[in-house]
Amino acid sequence: MPTVKYIKSVDGLVGCYRGLLPRLCYANLYYLVYNKISDLCPIARGEEDPEFNKGAAARHGDHSSVCADVSNYVLDFLPADFQAFIKTLSWDCVSVTIGTTVSYPFHLIAIRTMAQFVGREAKYK
Repeated sequence: MPTVKYIKSVDGLVGCYRGLLPRLCYANLYYLVYNKISDLCPIARGEEDPEFNKGAAARHGDHSSVCADVSNYVLDFLPADFQAFIKTLSWDCVSVTIGTTVSYPFHLIAIRTMAQFVGREAKYK
């Protein structure tokens, strides 16, 4: 492993672990946020979302939510298993997006601290 030997000769043993702490913070924060958001999903909790199956007119008493009516109308033609899949997929997309958005600064710090080895900068020490 000539790469590890080179890193060890230039930065010492600590150089092999550069960026590890921010990477661990990134992974843990992402995991925490993703799981908290996923736990809000009614299907993941084993219950059906009663508001999702009602029409918009029944929920609002008017036609203020035409989009919800259209989405319910389209989903009514799909099998129940596929409806659950679509709902779960939607929750997963939201969970991944929020988790990535919240934890991205730690990812950026990890990448920059690792990349400073190449540029020999001392900005992130």
